Amino acid sequence: MLRGLCLLLLCAPAAAQPFETLEIGLSGAGTFAGAPFADFWDPGPGGEASVEMPFYLGQIRVGGMVSWHGAVAEFDEAVPDFIAFYTFAGWGVGTALPGGVRIAPGVRVGILNMRFDTDDPAAVRSEAELTAGFDLRASVPVAAGWRLTAGGSVVRMFTAEQIDFRFVQVGVSRTFRTPDWLREFLR
Repeated sequence: MLRGLCLLLLCAPAAAQPFETLEIGLSGAGTFAGAPFADFWDPGPGGEASVEMPFYLGQIRVGGMVSWHGAVAEFDEAVPDFIAFYTFAGWGVGTALPGGVRIAPGVRVGILNMRFDTDDPAAVRSEAELTAGFDLRASVPVAAGWRLTAGGSVVRMFTAEQIDFRFVQVGVSRTFRTPDWLREFLR
């Protein structure tokens, strides 16, 4: 899989002028995790917002996701629920396919901030962890400037015991020409 990702990144066409367009996306998101995370928490649905722009040899993307995580029933009293805020930045290269379909593999780094719902003064109420991983997004045009999007990410959270998360997103995006004042500021 890693070889295929590298091949797509190397064979992709040249990007548009840096900062020429601004693509804003909103998606529903699902979180899936393995043990030990899944032993204690059941991730609920979430939402993601992102902004993407052409950047020299590809696309840069920044965004955030929020989702609720409830304690697994057998640990309901001992383990607090929490809300997760995942902020990330990434880079990838989009490849145009027939019919306006676009596929974009990439890499991302981020911070997963967990805010625990607890009244216990001795308990940890907030925790933030570094993440890094890969993502793959696909989109199809549906109207002028509008696209349906779907994607997935695999990220590793670097804690004492590393935890791998899988995120799935489905949503819409709208592409705009970047305002001149913002394009000049970014250059």
